[in-house]
This record gives sequence, C-alpha cells and structure tokens, in this order.
Amino acid sequence: DFTTVGNINISATGGWQSWSNQPLSVVLPAGNQILRLYSLAGEYNLNWFDISQVNALSETLAKNNFKLFPNPTNGELHIQSSLPGQKIKGLRLFNIQGSLIWEMESVLNPDEFWLPHHLNSGLYMLEIITEEGECRHKFLKM
Repeated sequence: DFTTVGNINISATGGWQSWSNQPLSVVLPAGNQILRLYSLAGEYNLNWFDISQVNALSETLAKNNFKLFPNPTNGELHIQSSLPGQKIKGLRLFNIQGSLIWEMESVLNPDEFWLPHHLNSGLYMLEIITEEGECRHKFLKM
C-alpha cells in the first residue's frame, strides 16, 4: 500500500557537476515509517537526499520569537526578534508549493531587507535560520 505524501518536479541542471537542491517538507504520523523515492520517467543523477526530523515544540517556540512585518508587503520586510542577541544566520524563501526560490546565507541587517525583485504577487514562506534552529513565517507579497 503506497500513500503519496509529497511530490516534487526536478528540472535538468545542464551538466553532471551542476547540482540544485530541491527541498520538500511533509508531515508524517508518529511511529515508524517506510519512505520510498519513486520516479515516473527520465534519466537523472541523484547525488544525495536528507531526511530531518523537526521537533514541533521547539519549532513553535522559535516561531514565536520572531515577528515579520509588514504583512502583506510590497517588497520590504522587517524581522524583529523578541530575544536579545538572537542572531539570524540565513534566510530561505519558499513558494506555496514548497520549492526553494531564494536563499541568503549571511544576513547583515535582519531588521530590514528587500525581497528579490522578480518575486510575483502571492503567498510565500520565509524560513529564518538561527543557531538554535529554523522557523517559518507565511507572508503575502502584493
């Protein structure tokens, strides 16, 4: 019995040494699980995949430590931490389908930053990466 918990479309990168990450988040019930990778068609080279467990309690606590505003936004976002000295290591932007569309590895000024200019209007998820873990916030781009 196979139950699909997630789908991802992988496009060609143009060469054997040109890789791209394709993140996918799924929610699984508690207990042991068997995960299968199933390909519909085509030849490809899969370098690696990573499975991570998220602790729901720490995720919720971390999310409450940050405020993202204005929401909705026209392009400028502010991130405010409720913890003094909380350092943001990076940011990842996902579309509503869960595909990574933008990433910033070092954040010089987390209080104010501009979203990528090519970003269309719609709902997005911003992942805030800290020393303690990651949390995600939804926002609407006008």
